[in-house]
Amino acid sequence: MLQHDALLSKVDLAIDKSILYLEQRQMHNGEFLAYISGEETMEQWCAPDTTNYMTAIIAHCLLPLQHHPAVDKILKKSTDFFQYQMMRGGTWNYLTKFHWLFRLNAPDVDDTSLISDLLKKRNISIPDNIALLKSNRNENGLFYTWFTFHGRFRNYPMTFWKIVARELKSPFRNILLWKKSGINRNDIDSAINANVISYLGHNEITEQAIQFLVKLIKENSEEHSDHYYKNPFVFYYFVSRLVFLNIQPLVEIKNLIAHKLKNLFQANEKQNRCDLELALAVSSLLMLHEPADEVAEQVQDLLQRQNTNFHWKRHAFYSTSTGYFWGCEELTTALCIEALHLYKKAMSYN
Repeated sequence: MLQHDALLSKVDLAIDKSILYLEQRQMHNGEFLAYISGEETMEQWCAPDTTNYMTAIIAHCLLPLQHHPAVDKILKKSTDFFQYQMMRGGTWNYLTKFHWLFRLNAPDVDDTSLISDLLKKRNISIPDNIALLKSNRNENGLFYTWFTFHGRFRNYPMTFWKIVARELKSPFRNILLWKKSGINRNDIDSAINANVISYLGHNEITEQAIQFLVKLIKENSEEHSDHYYKNPFVFYYFVSRLVFLNIQPLVEIKNLIAHKLKNLFQANEKQNRCDLELALAVSSLLMLHEPADEVAEQVQDLLQRQNTNFHWKRHAFYSTSTGYFWGCEELTTALCIEALHLYKKAMSYN
């Protein structure tokens, strides 16, 4: 094991080098390119894809380092990009306006919440979209994934009607997209609900969604609770963010979440761990306020895995039921930066 000072020095160097990598890889318009693949390890074929989502997650990972001049520059370009991509009512689509399926794809609460939260934290004003999110819930108070026609659409505010009315421009092609893409108008997804809670906080709008997550975890029902974030490491990562944000009902079960995550990590043998899952596990445990010493070995493993070009290997972060997976080196690298930064911050309290 490396000594404390030597390890922190390596952490600082790795963070600085990988920030440089991300700065070089960001496109001129502020976007980070996504890759789509037919398998989770993304070691066979990969094709570029243009999404708002990939840039949003990368930017969130970098937010705690926004005082760094290069990170500030990256975030400035990203927020400019998102301001251009904004749709009616302060909503966002998973796909960018450059994508050939954009005009058929419905905006969603995941991208809307992630990007709204990012812009808010960068002191950029957007239209008030809270009423739209509140309207996009089922009878149990859980957030639908998609801003689209649901059973209670008659009660929607006018802005919501205008958002979903775009589907009527090409009704048959739109119906075909819903049918062939493996998604459902009434999807309710656990990790996506967690991301909405992260944006809105703990209040009467999110109370039922928070209790939904607590119940899932207590009853061991996390598996198959999300149609897109199927990797359990990703689920625990987003839930751990809520503990870090002091969402009290989840803080009360943080030891249970940490126990589940540790069991998952131990079951995943070291030689089979991918860089992305390793970074997610480190970040999640630290956000659950586990001692930094308990992840020191994993942090050293992360440092050793960094490529000579200062990035980490791509691996799928999310997928659909049709067998497609999305990820990229830039996303894995951003998650590793976040994990290393959280470790450094936790060590400073020791």
